[in-house]
Amino acid sequence: MLTSPTRPAPWRRIVRIAAFSALSLSGTHHAGAAGQALFAQSEIYLTTDPQPVSILVQDVGAMRGFELSLAYDGEVVTVTAVGNGSLISAVRPEAQLTVVAAEPGALTVRLALEEAVDATPATDGSAAAPALLPQGSGELVKLTLAPLKQTDEPIALTVTDLRILGAADAGDETFSCPPAQITVAQDPSDAQRAAFLEQATALRPTGSLKGLLTGSWLPGIPDGPSPNLAWMGLALLGLAVAGLAWALGRRPPSSPTGDG
Repeated sequence: MLTSPTRPAPWRRIVRIAAFSALSLSGTHHAGAAGQALFAQSEIYLTTDPQPVSILVQDVGAMRGFELSLAYDGEVVTVTAVGNGSLISAVRPEAQLTVVAAEPGALTVRLALEEAVDATPATDGSAAAPALLPQGSGELVKLTLAPLKQTDEPIALTVTDLRILGAADAGDETFSCPPAQITVAQDPSDAQRAAFLEQATALRPTGSLKGLLTGSWLPGIPDGPSPNLAWMGLALLGLAVAGLAWALGRRPPSSPTGDG
């Protein structure tokens, strides 16, 4: 008979978020100081259903975006969805999060915001007000974790990189984030696992343009070559075609032959 591990009491999460809020109100964020982020749940328990997970940040100045990379055991769990948290969506609901890379066990996302959005002027002819930039403390990112395989021991969900892109008059800042511990208490069914993997695959960047720029179409080259290498190959191919055309254009016409 399967026995699920003891789940942490709900008050632990409440205390964790309350402590985070208290730190946010304790003082202003000093320029140059290391930023702090954390998972809303330090201990995540999964059975057979996906579960939302949030990453919170504290005392963020006006930001024009961020870059976030996550690492985890891709045989145990997968990420099936990712989106902007309430800190972003409350101010810029139209903002779209870009998935830069999504592979088993790793995910990288990026958000880029314009500091002023070209908008239709007001009816009185005045210019549209520039869009606001998110700032303060709150939910930066929300993602959905889905179980793939039961675990005997917890595994780590780690933020390997979190960089807040400051506004034009401020520099970028790297944030640290303690890892969360994930326990999968029960194996999902084969149908559930297949559905979770399909959703995770749908997150991966696709398209012929991406393949062209990354050079993945080039034969005999390891995965993920530099984009410059792909463009170099295209340039060499163009020079070869131009040289062949020039050579054919310089060939003298054949002399007609005939009797007498």
